[in-house]
Parts: sequence; structure tokens; C-alpha cells
Amino acid sequence: MGYSEVCCHLCGVSFNIGRLRTPEEVQNPPALSPDLLLDLARYTEIALYSSNRCRRMDGCMILKDISLKIPTENAEEYEGEHLPGLNCIHGGGYQGRSISVQEMHGCCTVQCLMPKLSYWQPEIDDQEFEKTEDFFLTGLSDFMPSRDADYPTMFPVRHKCQRPLTDNFFWSADEERMTGMPFHPACLELYKRASLHRSGKVDVQGLMDWFCLEAKYEIYKSFPRSEAVKRAEGQWWVHREGDEHLAANPCFVPSLQKILRIRTRNLADDEDWCCNVYGVEATASFSSKANEKFAE
Repeated sequence: MGYSEVCCHLCGVSFNIGRLRTPEEVQNPPALSPDLLLDLARYTEIALYSSNRCRRMDGCMILKDISLKIPTENAEEYEGEHLPGLNCIHGGGYQGRSISVQEMHGCCTVQCLMPKLSYWQPEIDDQEFEKTEDFFLTGLSDFMPSRDADYPTMFPVRHKCQRPLTDNFFWSADEERMTGMPFHPACLELYKRASLHRSGKVDVQGLMDWFCLEAKYEIYKSFPRSEAVKRAEGQWWVHREGDEHLAANPCFVPSLQKILRIRTRNLADDEDWCCNVYGVEATASFSSKANEKFAE
């Protein structure tokens, strides 16, 4: 089969997302928390491999070690870190100047919903749906291997499931009873919120029924994904400039607070900010204004 990626079944994005550090980050490494440092190391490692090489005119460099920088057109035999220039076409990672490590947090994290087998027993940390539905959550992993090579190793081990069989489609009828659905934890969180909004409950059983119904190769490949996902799909994930949002964590937006703060400050300078759609000051009672009108 050769290398073949298992992707998040909800968003369709690969778990093997790379990021190219900027030259400035190499010279002055940013102060990051331990978990973000692990993220940075993972993204940088993934970005080492790409079939799209850059030309010297792109201004890109290969960082073999801290003291050796080699122009890319002369460095095909070297394995090292790719430092992007302004016109970089390296497809092994999204460019650091376009998306931060913080914004990408969790994009390589995989979790699975697995069907319960006959020996399944409840555990003290089970979520409510795990107690009643036919599926349970695994632990987490930050590495999804090729589907023809190995299974992800999860931590912590939940319900004796350390290396789950997980894929986007079933290869045989027997696998249907053992294969779990892979996803980003942030994507499942979005599904939970949408499910609560729509039906008033987290319908995990419905999600897994959909997975089991459509986990066939032809159906999965024809599922309507965004154009950005379609552009990136391939034997290896192609990191295209302008599509960095695919790697962004939808539940953790570091710059959102700053954006809201700026917007709120701008509203304070607008003389109409305190009026509602009726042109009445927000601090006034609309019913009292109406009563005054009728009294006239």
C-alpha cells in the first residue's frame, strides 16, 4: 500500500501537520510552556519531510545545525530544518509567519471513539455517554502512523485500549466491530456543542451510527469537505499557503481576547453604541418609554 494517512473523521484534516519556524524564531526562540514546546518539536519534525523542494531564489535555507546553513538547491542530500524565504513553496509545513504555535495547539492530537467489546468494564472517569452508549473514549496520542504501518499509542490507557485499530473506513466486515473513529479532541468538542444546541443532548450514539454507516472508502472520499481540505489531500498532506486555518484550534483562539478588547474600545468611541435597534438607550426601559408615549 505504501504510506497512507488516517485523518480526522470530523474535519478531514491530517494529524501529521508540520510548521516551518521563521529565521527569527531560530535566532530568538519564543518563551513557550512545556506543552507548547512539545508541540513545536513535533511540528518541526514533521516539516522536515516534503516532496516540494524550494529553489535558491526563494531565499530558503536548510539548518543542519545551529552553525551550518546550506542553500536548499545544494542540500538535497542533507536532512535538516527548512527555514522558509518569502516565496517558499515547501509543502511540508505551514509557515510560521502565517500561524503561531499557540494557534496550532492540538492539531496533531488524536483520540478515538471505540466500540465496546464483550470484556468492557466501566471506569471511574467515564463520561456520562460512556456509561450508556456502545462506545468509549480512548486516551490521547500525538502521533498517527501510516495505516499500513502501525496503530497510534494512547495515553492514558483507558479500558485496556492502548493501541486501537482506527481508520476512516472499514476494510472488512470483521473490522467494523473493532474499528474506532479518529478525531481531533477539539473537533469532538465542536460536535458536542452543536449537538447540544440542536437536540439538547450530546448525541454520541448518532455520531457513531453515522461513522459505521458511511465508513466505506468511496463514501469517505466523496464526502463534501471544504475546498482547502481537498487541495491538501494526497498521499502526504500538502501544506498550502493561505490554508493555515485548517491547522488552527477552533476552541482555543489566542488572539480572540485582544480582538474583542479592541472592538469594545472602538464601540466606546461610537456615540450610537448604547442604543438598541429602536434607537432607545440601552440603559432605559423600553416598556417605560412606551407607556409614556401612550400616556400622551
